[in-house]
Amino acid sequence: MAEASYIVNLMDGLRIRNLIYPKGYSTKAGEYAIMPRGFEAGNDEIRWFFANQEPAQNLEIMIFPSSDKKITKAEASGTYSEGNKNYLGEFVADGDPTTAWGFVSTGKKEWVTLFFDRKRWVREIRIISGYGALESMYKFYNRPKVITLSFSDGASQQIKLKDSLDMQYVSVKPVQTEYVKLQVDDVYKGIHPYITFVSELEPSELKSVTKFSPTSWKIGLKQFKLPNQSSNYTLAYKIAVAATAVVFLVIGWQITMLLINRFKSKAS
Repeated sequence: MAEASYIVNLMDGLRIRNLIYPKGYSTKAGEYAIMPRGFEAGNDEIRWFFANQEPAQNLEIMIFPSSDKKITKAEASGTYSEGNKNYLGEFVADGDPTTAWGFVSTGKKEWVTLFFDRKRWVREIRIISGYGALESMYKFYNRPKVITLSFSDGASQQIKLKDSLDMQYVSVKPVQTEYVKLQVDDVYKGIHPYITFVSELEPSELKSVTKFSPTSWKIGLKQFKLPNQSSNYTLAYKIAVAATAVVFLVIGWQITMLLINRFKSKAS
């Protein structure tokens, strides 16, 4: 009998809870986002066991990041105020898309910086650009079109955003940093061309969706196989048995021919 175990070890801060559909996934919320079914999970390890068969499809795992609340302060180059309402830089990190950071200018070279409690890994930036509180007002104000993300190690990355009122997921080269700085380089012009908004800016240690495939992803994936059970007889023994069988066949053929000849002689 052939047996195989496929094991995925969760690393770099991943936990089993990161593999469960979060709220917002309809009837899937609370279920494991792992295919194929038939796995066991525990101790930050996932295991599939197969007997006399191979998996008919790739092992697929979706990873969902946990919510990060590790921002200690925010600084911004400017703030838009309207009456008693101030659109502060810290509003981009409050987890509420109906609040926003706003500034008054043509929309270029303004910036907001989020500081972590300590150096942290960043692999993805999630952003809602524009005024997210009211969809009908979204295109009334400027929306960031091109941004530059900067980190404390000196690295930076320029990104072009879609003109869409939804969460955009931006992959960045993994970096360990004390802060994330967003600078607006260009904007989608609104009806009011001198006010720009950013509703959310969420740095994340994990990418929102990651898939593992045993054909292309090997780190942390181990396959153990037990060989098929086979005979313990040696090759020499098998040859000897075969030769003996041949001898008995020859002797049996000779005896048969002798009996046939005798029968023919008596008949004649």
